[in-house]
Amino acid sequence: MKIAHLSLGPTCVPAELLKASHLRTCSFGFDWFRSGSFFIEEFFRLPLTSFLERYVYNPCIPLRQNIPAGTDASLFHTIEPFPIEPLFGYNYLYNPHRELCAPETRTYFYRAFKRLRKVLVDEPVLRRYVVADYTNKAFGSHLNKSEALIEWFVSLSQLYDLSGELYIVRMELNPSKVFDVDVKECSYSERFRVFICGISYWKDLDNEESRVYVYQKIGRTIFGAIPRNRLWEP
Repeated sequence: MKIAHLSLGPTCVPAELLKASHLRTCSFGFDWFRSGSFFIEEFFRLPLTSFLERYVYNPCIPLRQNIPAGTDASLFHTIEPFPIEPLFGYNYLYNPHRELCAPETRTYFYRAFKRLRKVLVDEPVLRRYVVADYTNKAFGSHLNKSEALIEWFVSLSQLYDLSGELYIVRMELNPSKVFDVDVKECSYSERFRVFICGISYWKDLDNEESRVYVYQKIGRTIFGAIPRNRLWEP
């Protein structure tokens, strides 16, 4: 059976982990985006072209109206909008690594999200969905509690008939004179795997070579060394 590792964000950290571990054979939709649970839900709910036009090609912060269920909106003199509040991640979908208005960017986004749709229906494929963040890095903590993430994923799986495993990777920076990486698993089941990764002497992560080394060590510990011919390719 082929294996596909699919980043669900909410930043590029999962994609970097998979890239450093040589577990990526292509780019998928959410790999290099700042994203959130709301947009993952919308990706499954909407036709691909509608999703792209609404959120990818035209980044925005979606608004909702505060109208209680079953209430006649005409009874309100004014209805104030408020930004969405995703369970985890950002309230906008944006790729900071691409020039948004460049024609090739639009083509790239289309290919990446179409590829994600394809791997979701291909069989037989073991799909490993990955979310990751830092627990104590400025502007780097984006995930909710593991229990809430698992509950969200179960609900999403039931709603859209998803199969596969969820990997939750939380990285913790620990200033130290010794450079080290310590990966501990706090699994809930075979389908839901939670990892706490302590990274010592973290200032070296400002150096790309050191960051790739750390991410590769974390990725290989979590996912193992998988031969290229076992990885899903488009």
